[in-house]
Amino acid sequence: VGGRGPSSSSSPSPSPSPPPPLVALAAAVPYHDGLYVCNFCVHPSHRKSGVGLDVLEAAGHVAAGRGLDALLGNARSDDGGVLRAYYERLGATAVRSGMGSDGAAAGEGWGGGHVRLRRVVGSTPEEVAALFERLREGRRRRRTARRRRVAVSTGVAVACGFAIVKFFLGTRRHKASQVGIA
Repeated sequence: VGGRGPSSSSSPSPSPSPPPPLVALAAAVPYHDGLYVCNFCVHPSHRKSGVGLDVLEAAGHVAAGRGLDALLGNARSDDGGVLRAYYERLGATAVRSGMGSDGAAAGEGWGGGHVRLRRVVGSTPEEVAALFERLREGRRRRRTARRRRVAVSTGVAVACGFAIVKFFLGTRRHKASQVGIA
């Protein structure tokens, strides 16, 4: 909703500020026993920031408000399994596959082009909020563990680097003392 309202001054109104950039999108429709989330995407520069989880939590609240206790989604096999892996990290399970147009029958796994995934999110706003808080906590633990692994790896690499430098300097000093330079 925008436009120009009545103005008390004769000066032109300032141009409206541009809308904030779109960083995530999902469409959702009730489907059988869950809310089907389709066209779910997050801008590449905002991935791994928790935005996708925020979008899915909002969808979970919509589902609970409509008396549905699950989110449904499709993952295509041609994305390298990225979306399916994301949904499975959130606790979704495959409930049907083989929905693609390549003629594969249901139940043939990725051969059907698509797999439908289902995640029970709860039937009340409190259950939805609790689930997504647990998912965020798990995400924080994984990120902390990853940072620790990187820190340990970096520490080991630095220690090895110092050992290598010390070895070569020690070797150079040893050789210098043998020829009477040191």
